[in-house]
Amino acid sequence: MSRRKKERLITYADGAYLVARVDAIRKFGFNGRPFIDEVFMYTDDVMLSLRLWNHGQKVAYFPIEAGIHLTSLTARKTGAISYYPLRGRFITHAFIKTRYFRLKYFYYLRVKMMLQILCMFISKKYCNAYSAVTDGYNLGRKLAKLYGYLSLYKAPYLKLDNFTLISRIFLPIRSMKKVL
Repeated sequence: MSRRKKERLITYADGAYLVARVDAIRKFGFNGRPFIDEVFMYTDDVMLSLRLWNHGQKVAYFPIEAGIHLTSLTARKTGAISYYPLRGRFITHAFIKTRYFRLKYFYYLRVKMMLQILCMFISKKYCNAYSAVTDGYNLGRKLAKLYGYLSLYKAPYLKLDNFTLISRIFLPIRSMKKVL
């Protein structure tokens, strides 16, 4: 049986098909709400799920067909498809603690400087990515001050081998292609 057909605990539930207990959201959500307005898209479901795990709740996957999700329809219509996914990634870098948390600031600086140089000298299309990275990291730090850091280790997660981890820190270009 494939993993998609089995019930199992997961790190986070995708917001497109998220069902939650109201009492858990009121008690453990962000000021009694499931999401933070400033976050808006591509990260709020991750943050809610990790917050629930951090407060002893569980997040599970149930293989039920409940509807059709038109992927990125809102973002495509608004032109935000290149901004919000990258912004969300850097919100989580600043807001979620992992054992590599101290290295994330150097990763952020490296990506930020690379995008700033590309924006100034190569193409203005990199300016949007630069804004997404800086906006995301700054918002993540603000949220960490408001709500405290979230720990990845209270949820089930996939461990990366050292080669993959180092390549993602020092060679983020392959993930940037989707943004540009």
